[in-house]
Amino acid sequence: MLGEGSHSDLPEESGGESLNREDRTELYLLFVNCFQDSLLCSEAREVEQSAEQQRQAEIRFLSSFAKKQTPDRQQDPVEFLLNTARLRVNLSTAAELLKAVAAQGL
Repeated sequence: MLGEGSHSDLPEESGGESLNREDRTELYLLFVNCFQDSLLCSEAREVEQSAEQQRQAEIRFLSSFAKKQTPDRQQDPVEFLLNTARLRVNLSTAAELLKAVAAQGL
């Protein structure tokens, strides 16, 4: 998934050297982590949207993501990485909810 593909994913450096697969993967993960932190910070500051509006927006995103209606890495690399970060935030939230339900014994 991340880091796959040709060296044309990222521009070549001035010396004509391109990043190897491992370096690209690390760079992609760095961007995803930054996007994820940004999403979490913006969610914490979000005051205008109600919790229900936020939930509905995430449901629409997850539905689009599941139907593969979001840009892939070749179409829009930045949007792809942002969506990956958004998916990670949603998975983390789901894990927290499952943990809370399990702790209640439901």
